[in-house]
Amino acid sequence: MRLNSLIIVCVLTMSLGMGRMVAAQEQSVSDAQSVTETVTETATETAEPEPSPEELAALQKKEEEQLRMHSDFARFSDTWVARLNRSHSNGYNKMRFIQDGDTVRARYHRIEKRSSVVRESPSQPGHYCGILRYQDTVYEAVGTTKQECRAGEFIPVAGTARAFSEIFQFKNGAWR
Repeated sequence: MRLNSLIIVCVLTMSLGMGRMVAAQEQSVSDAQSVTETVTETATETAEPEPSPEELAALQKKEEEQLRMHSDFARFSDTWVARLNRSHSNGYNKMRFIQDGDTVRARYHRIEKRSSVVRESPSQPGHYCGILRYQDTVYEAVGTTKQECRAGEFIPVAGTARAFSEIFQFKNGAWR
């Protein structure tokens, strides 16, 4: 008899607890719905108006100008790096040969573009500067003769890379 009373008490306690949990869940759902409605109303009230056709045209013109500046600077920086390689005092055309016993080492410097970035001046809209980053690396080939070295595979010499950055301005329709 005592066991039956204990079971009944447990069942009643569980059912009362379940009722409280269901009521709490219903209250939580109600609270969540009211918060969602408040957030939606606030977002609707503070939403920015859509830009006018004139503003859209100005934005599109600005984006086109920036895209043109980026492509112009990419072309300019490629040409600049090629010019640096042609005129380098230790470039491919002015390769140095080092005799080391029976072997010959051929060395030259090669400049390689790493990145180019264009930025508009925050204080002067419409004025652009370009930043070119490149690396000067020594390449070497080993052979028994100068001709064999020149025709061989050149590999970078470890520890010889030097990084450089140059800043250019866009003035009078050209990068300088």
